[in-house]
Amino acid sequence: PPRQLEQFHDLVGVALLPGRELRCEEAAEIHDLAGNVAFGLEMAGVGRRERGSRVEELLSAVGLDGFGDRDVSTLSGGEAKRVALARSLAPRPAVLLADEPLTGLDADLHDRLAVEVGAVLRESGTTTLWVTHDRAEAALVSDRSVSLADLSGVNG
Repeated sequence: PPRQLEQFHDLVGVALLPGRELRCEEAAEIHDLAGNVAFGLEMAGVGRRERGSRVEELLSAVGLDGFGDRDVSTLSGGEAKRVALARSLAPRPAVLLADEPLTGLDADLHDRLAVEVGAVLRESGTTTLWVTHDRAEAALVSDRSVSLADLSGVNG
């Protein structure tokens, strides 16, 4: 990934706004969940009231109601993945790229989050390109899936 995104490479998605480079030192200064989820909205110039409403909506959607003041350094792996999803959906992207978003979680949490994240994505109506090596995960998350192995005979 580009150098300024290296620390974010394992997140569900990062939305970059036209004309504004993501500066990691800005992101590193955010310590609470609400500020973390609101980051892209603040960069886009969204007003405080609208940001607050959107953050509450998304924290609720990912099962973290009332956790807005919690320090990000205290999150479990599953909570961190859900915060990343909320942050990625905050600016209402037309398409979300999720590159191995559930990698590194224990099997039970992985399967539970695959179901939960799939539900949040469907409810939000966000088209998502979900990249994974795990066919079972793809089946849990997606409405439709394509395997590169299935395309081996297709000429591009």
